[in-house]
Amino acid sequence: MKTLFIKSPETTESSWTNYQESDNWIWPEVTRNEIKTAIFTSSIKKAAESDAISFLILQKIYSVLEERFYKLYKALIQFDYHSKCWKEAVNVIIRKENRKATISKSYRVVSLLNCMRKVAEKIIAIRLSYTAETSDLLDADQMSERRQKSAIDAVMTLIHDI
Repeated sequence: MKTLFIKSPETTESSWTNYQESDNWIWPEVTRNEIKTAIFTSSIKKAAESDAISFLILQKIYSVLEERFYKLYKALIQFDYHSKCWKEAVNVIIRKENRKATISKSYRVVSLLNCMRKVAEKIIAIRLSYTAETSDLLDADQMSERRQKSAIDAVMTLIHDI
């Protein structure tokens, strides 16, 4: 039983006293391609918030409003601005299948977020992921939520370490 519950390895606390920002972390201006990719790689099946602007609508009007999308997202990201109306969500309570209606655990809350907000968040998330991958921010053994890392990589690392 003791082998299943071994003590976790201890880590040292990070020291930020001599921290210097890397020149590799320059945040470039948002590109039209980033915006287009964020819009067109999003599922058109996702529900829209109360404004009813879905990804299907964004994809249909993109060619007409490409320049406006570019100016909007360029300004939002450049000035670190997050629109107040994008901070709102519509919460919907949905009952789980095959559950009794009288038990509170039989329900889950789904938050419907503004699709234009999701585009901005997707652009930023991809950039943060890229920065983390191309710098020394992540430990080499960190596998979860990383592109091109799988359970096989984790097993190979474990075998190598043993």
